[in-house]
Amino acid sequence: MGGYDFRRVSVTALIPAFARGEYTTIPWSREMLAVLRERGATLPEGPWREYGAFASIFDARFRAVTRLVEEKAATQVLELAAGLSPRGAELAPRGIVI
Repeated sequence: MGGYDFRRVSVTALIPAFARGEYTTIPWSREMLAVLRERGATLPEGPWREYGAFASIFDARFRAVTRLVEEKAATQVLELAAGLSPRGAELAPRGIVI
């Protein structure tokens, strides 16, 4: 990701990464946000700057999917993420292939 032009990344991909990293305890979210910021990722001006209001939704969705993976004892998950997701970093140490 070094030198990547984050202006090319959709705002809708960055909003969850910023909200999860600042307002939730989802594993790896803070680290992911720190790397994004270190590499120059910012949100452009606009109403989405209030992304903290969405954090509880992102947190609940992340935890609900993780809970289902655990309840079903899934060993493989196909995640069609359209943004930046820390799910793989959380589940891989458990032996789950994402």
